Amino acid sequence: MTTPTMPTTPLANQADADYGPNLLDTLHAWAQQQAQQRAYVYLADGENISAEITYAALWERVTTLSQQLLQQVSPGERAVLCLESEAEFLIALLACFRARIIAVPSLTPSSERTIKRIEAHLSDSGAAVVLFDEQAASQLRMRQYQGALADARCLNIETLPIADASVYVDPKPLAPNELAYLQYTSGSTTEPRGAMITHGNLMAQLQIFKSIIGQSPQSVSVNWMPLYHDFGLVMGLQSVYTGGVGVLLPPSRAVQQPIRWLRAIDRFRATLSAGATFMFELCARKIRPEDCLNLDLSHWQQALVGAEPIHAAVLNAFAAAFADYGFRPTVFWPGYGMAEATLIISLHSSRNRPVIVGFDAAALQKSQVLPKPDGQQLVGSGLPCFGYSLHIINPDTLQPCQAHEIGELWVHNPSVGSGYWQQASATQHTFNAYFGDPAQGPFLRTGDLGFIYEGEVFIIGRLKDTLVINGENRYPQDIEWTVNHCHPALESGAGVAVGIDVDGIERLAICYEIKRSARNHLDVNAVVSAIRAAVVKQHELDVHKIVLLQTASLPKTSSGKVQRQACKNRLLANDLETLAVWQAPSSAPLAALSDTTHPLLTLCQTILNDTGIGLDDDLFAHGADSLKSMELFTEIEKRWQCRIDMMRFNQQPTVNG
Repeated sequence: MTTPTMPTTPLANQADADYGPNLLDTLHAWAQQQAQQRAYVYLADGENISAEITYAALWERVTTLSQQLLQQVSPGERAVLCLESEAEFLIALLACFRARIIAVPSLTPSSERTIKRIEAHLSDSGAAVVLFDEQAASQLRMRQYQGALADARCLNIETLPIADASVYVDPKPLAPNELAYLQYTSGSTTEPRGAMITHGNLMAQLQIFKSIIGQSPQSVSVNWMPLYHDFGLVMGLQSVYTGGVGVLLPPSRAVQQPIRWLRAIDRFRATLSAGATFMFELCARKIRPEDCLNLDLSHWQQALVGAEPIHAAVLNAFAAAFADYGFRPTVFWPGYGMAEATLIISLHSSRNRPVIVGFDAAALQKSQVLPKPDGQQLVGSGLPCFGYSLHIINPDTLQPCQAHEIGELWVHNPSVGSGYWQQASATQHTFNAYFGDPAQGPFLRTGDLGFIYEGEVFIIGRLKDTLVINGENRYPQDIEWTVNHCHPALESGAGVAVGIDVDGIERLAICYEIKRSARNHLDVNAVVSAIRAAVVKQHELDVHKIVLLQTASLPKTSSGKVQRQACKNRLLANDLETLAVWQAPSSAPLAALSDTTHPLLTLCQTILNDTGIGLDDDLFAHGADSLKSMELFTEIEKRWQCRIDMMRFNQQPTVNG
């Protein structure tokens, strides 16, 4: 009944990985050893270099800003980081490290949803200040926002008073157990949880990352992922640790036109870049052969894939789409990680293709592992990293699973954070788990279900109900709360938000009961439109499927709690008591426009795949989530050489507006 002994991803050269006791000492060493080497290159528009900074200049900027911050904030206080520029974000983060201010990476105030997330981080962390750059500050001013964020103490790092260096005392070396930052798990505003990441955790992660990837000062990485996300943050800091060059793209620019990401990899001859599954799918679906003229991806050595479930069909589609441009399937390095462990827990690190194995789907549903070559194809997430202890535990008995059983992944390693900020109960449950007799631990309970097969980690789902859509955690209770208040025909508290697999990508489905009094005069289209519009506006997500249920038919516990997994299983089995079902039509390639009477309307209908859109219809109610909105804006810019005012669009999301 013991978990099999786990092989681990070895260290390439353990001695080379130790550059200093903390990241600041490492940065200082690089600033002295290779002062004029570029540290970061920033492409603000996703294509052209807008800023470059050398290691010497980076160290100077970080030191100066840390002095400025210490005139406003005391060591140990928290600072929420809301900076539009990725380059300025990293400078502010490192300056917080140097000033011993606990950083709280967050979003920019670009929409109502992001502002609510910022306010949740601000409230939970008890931050003393919010740090903006001019771009982010202007966003908040333009919105004329009135709320907790507007009332907070906000500092623009570009206009801070010049520090008085004569009163500045260089801080003592950072201790490994000192907090570096709070990494909030993306998605929730109602129950934010900030994982406490120490400088020791961060250095252990950067060390293991370098040892597996094998980067050096000659290496170049390209990072488009959000820096408030654990994946993007560690990728952004990794280049500083190894002394290489980090090329930064704004996430919105890369997602808007994914070819920008691949062009940056080509232009800077990057060997390392990473992305969530949805980005690889987006590239394969949106990028056309004519976009790839002279594209060369042959020097790309590691394409890390993670942040959400990894599907073989997506990897195969991307590899096929870009084979003619030098991309090789052996470049894919699938991995598994989470914010509570700083980032990586396991990673495929061989020069062979990713491990893809077929398993019996019916057995998987019963938590059993049965290989079947023509069965459900699962992508392995590599071996546990060196020095990491990983066990598969039965979440009910809290005892190790047998080799053929599925259970919860429990992890112990030096990158695991010290708990959740000011949440003792959640910390005890998640970070201090023990099993066996005598008790072994403490372990981090990941909440993810999986198994080990021939040494490879396979992730099959989540113990809890968290959704992972477009690389971000989304909490169903937040979405359900939004839906609950969007139309009077919906029964209060009688619905669920679940994730369903659609062509290898997790999409959102809503199942909600209709009030008994509303059934006889139910306007299905009105309810569907209200749900779609509310979810897009509040969460920037498009709903793929909406199921309206009979009264009192939603699966619940005896105490009245909704059973999301049971509802999902019945949804997939077509076993729900339904009144009506709406599903988004299958997406089709963007066709040439033939309607000359109103080409903008036709463009909206084409991209949103909905011919029923009218001139004054709410585009949010027809699926204009953040990804589709960016696709729409891109096509408008291409065809009519004009830019869309995003604030005005959010206020008037119609063709006429």
